[in-house]
Amino acid sequence: MKICQSCGGSFKESLSKCPYCGTLNEEGAEREYGKKLNKIRERLDVVDELAVENFRNEVRLFFKVFVISLIICAFLALLWVFTQKNRTSRRTAFEDERSRAAKTYEEIRNNHEKTAKWDALFEAGEYELAAKEVEENGVNGLYGWDHYRFFSLYPNLIDVDEKLEKFGTETTVSHYTYSCILADLISVSNVFERENYDLSGEDRRVLKASLEKRLKEALPLMEMSEEEYDRLWKASCEKGYLEHTVISDYAKERWGQ
Repeated sequence: MKICQSCGGSFKESLSKCPYCGTLNEEGAEREYGKKLNKIRERLDVVDELAVENFRNEVRLFFKVFVISLIICAFLALLWVFTQKNRTSRRTAFEDERSRAAKTYEEIRNNHEKTAKWDALFEAGEYELAAKEVEENGVNGLYGWDHYRFFSLYPNLIDVDEKLEKFGTETTVSHYTYSCILADLISVSNVFERENYDLSGEDRRVLKASLEKRLKEALPLMEMSEEEYDRLWKASCEKGYLEHTVISDYAKERWGQ
């Protein structure tokens, strides 16, 4: 008797596998395989040698045709998949490009409508109204607009007007208000010292006149001379950009906490 190493069951050694768990019995399987092989040999001996050779040739031919057919089918299937994928990719790319073009066209059209309205307000001298509308709508994507630079600066002057109103309505004005007014004025003043700042002739003229108007109103209210303003301007822009801390420190020292 044979003891199964997997389940521990006992069975005849002649069996090819354990009848309980199906574990292969190498000795029994070898015997069974030998018996089957002997039977096949006995049968083949009876068959005519020519018939056997013809049978083998037919089998070989069948497998050759089968393999060749399989290769051709596989190639055609791959070719079809590649064609469909390529066609889908081209269609998707075309649709994406068309969608982007339509979106870009829509943005250009909308921007043109907005800037045309703002240009009309600029020509009419309604700078504050135009600046407020520009600020509400934003200027993203309008870098090529003729008045882009102008309306990125003019809101600073509007802020100056709003803060100067506190001098007539509040008994005590904080140093923070002084600091904000000076920062807005200096940020615009500094533009005229930069040769590479892109401003058209009309934009530069209007912006400069508007700045001078605010300076004439703001400096007396702050009891500040033009010389003091110029010194603070140079000191805060000494590094090539506006340093707000310089202005804030000056305001604290001049007008208190």
